[in-house]
Amino acid sequence: MAIFAMNASDVSMKPDLTKALVMAALLFMPLSLSAQPTGEGDVSWGTIHSPKGFGVFADFLWTGRGFNSFGFYADIYGISSLKASVPGIRFSFLHNVVLKQGSLGDGDATYSLFAGPGLMAGYVMDRDVRQGFAAGVSGDAGVRFDFPSSFAVCIFFQADLALHMKMHSQTTLSLYQNGLYQAWMPILSISYRFK
Repeated sequence: MAIFAMNASDVSMKPDLTKALVMAALLFMPLSLSAQPTGEGDVSWGTIHSPKGFGVFADFLWTGRGFNSFGFYADIYGISSLKASVPGIRFSFLHNVVLKQGSLGDGDATYSLFAGPGLMAGYVMDRDVRQGFAAGVSGDAGVRFDFPSSFAVCIFFQADLALHMKMHSQTTLSLYQNGLYQAWMPILSISYRFK
């Protein structure tokens, strides 16, 4: 659904630049495994795994009742169907509030139910539209499991209400449909604190 269209020269991102950004993310991914927060101001680093894509994240604990999460990942929509030859890139910020906490089993492991609003931006493909810039608001909800061995696992769902701008022979601005259609796809994040 195009909101407007105007003539513009093709200023889309070069495939070589996209490949370089994806390779940089893959090279730095092993360095991202780190800590899960234990107190206010602590930082957790980890990896993101999903049918949507893969990448890295950092969580900043702001109180015992929430955390800010910054994520960067490669959006792989269209890769398996050969609609795209290179993945897109995507950044997100989420301000998560812990809604409920509890312990598992003997009390050593804990769980936290959370949800929160945020922002997203990236250079991604949308449905059958070629890659373009997307930006808008985001939101997530999920559960986080913290284990005494400094290992944390989080399963959550994320939706985006954003605009997608494609620039080719003409510029078109439309609703970023993948942000809503792919909201049902689970995202798994894993973090670990090295002693």
